[in-house]
Amino acid sequence: MLKEEFIKIENFSNNKLKNIDFSVGKGEILGLYGLVGSGRTELLRAIYGADQLASGNFYMNGQKKKIKSPSDAVDIGIGLVPENRKTEGANLDLSILDNAMLSSLSSYSKGSFMKPSMMKQAMLDVMKKLNIKAHNMHVPMSTLSGGNQQKVIIAKWLVHKSKLLLFDEPTQGIDIGAKDEIYSIMKEIVNEGSSIIVATSEIDELLAICDRVLILFEGEIIKEFSRPSESKNDIMNSAVSG
Repeated sequence: MLKEEFIKIENFSNNKLKNIDFSVGKGEILGLYGLVGSGRTELLRAIYGADQLASGNFYMNGQKKKIKSPSDAVDIGIGLVPENRKTEGANLDLSILDNAMLSSLSSYSKGSFMKPSMMKQAMLDVMKKLNIKAHNMHVPMSTLSGGNQQKVIIAKWLVHKSKLLLFDEPTQGIDIGAKDEIYSIMKEIVNEGSSIIVATSEIDELLAICDRVLILFEGEIIKEFSRPSESKNDIMNSAVSG
């Protein structure tokens, strides 16, 4: 059963997506699953305003929102943790602090003056919350492990107080221990009232964290599973057979 509706996607269509309709509940982790080319990543990018739509409506808390670009998405509380964190999710030459604050600078400034003490305190809080392992917040992102880089990208959206987080292959290239930490962070995010849409090619990842799963095939949603942990074989077969 869908939790209280938070997000509604209506008739999302472009050259890759075909009449996509679904809802996301408050405090829900919704999974997107399908083979390579199924449209998983393209759907996240369309929600985030990175890919243009030919048609479609987006609603948040029952209110229609216009998202023409990623900046529009960020402004209404949407954050994307992309598949390729090294080229799309972070600037590895910048510090942890700079990466985490990129989307929230206006919240830590007054006129043309920044509030560095407030920024540092917010960063200390989120580093502790996410267990980010680093010598300090001023070291370059390039010095961190893959798991800690991913945590900093997530931290960027927590600092911004985003209410919908989009994860594309959230644990790709991350060791097993760090994977479990990312899963715990995702569950804590929804327990605190935000919602998550996660696209992944790892079936066990879906079963571990998702409340519901949508199967995509050639840009269309072809099936929904409300109890994914009980449906592993059916999920895999649906993604293959279309």
